[in-house]
Amino acid sequence: MNRTRVTKSLLSVLLVALIAVSAGCSDDYEGAVVDPFDSAEISAIPDTVHLGVNHLIIESFVNRDFQPISPPEGRPMTASVSLKDINEESLSFSVSGGTLYVISSSKMWVRDLVVRGPYDSRPFQLEMYASDGPKWEPGMVVDIVVFFRDENGKERMIKEEDVKISESS
Repeated sequence: MNRTRVTKSLLSVLLVALIAVSAGCSDDYEGAVVDPFDSAEISAIPDTVHLGVNHLIIESFVNRDFQPISPPEGRPMTASVSLKDINEESLSFSVSGGTLYVISSSKMWVRDLVVRGPYDSRPFQLEMYASDGPKWEPGMVVDIVVFFRDENGKERMIKEEDVKISESS
């Protein structure tokens, strides 16, 4: 399959997912849970993005909180994603927002990301955060995809595969 067709197909899936997010959701979580991208679409998403002088990766942390003050069934899933330069070069661009895709084999959580940074202490990374996700089981292994637009409006996607949902207890 050629890259243009994969990109158009992936953008079509993204559009459907974004419509699902804006159409509403269950009382149990924010965002939307939809059918996941297929494996060919995930394979086509890079794990490194070159943007200006920066060579970017993401590092993700996905968690469910079961601490004693939490409800017995635990708190909803949260995700923290660092978009960072692998050489710790200061970021030469800005991002105003993004969309998170947490992908299991059978479903995908789609949620707008809150973007923070870069901070003076870490000028080489942006922090992105999403909360109030579905209550998927700790230990589940998921793939993370982040969709964002750079300051010129160009659409970018980047992934991290095989992220384990952790548990705070």
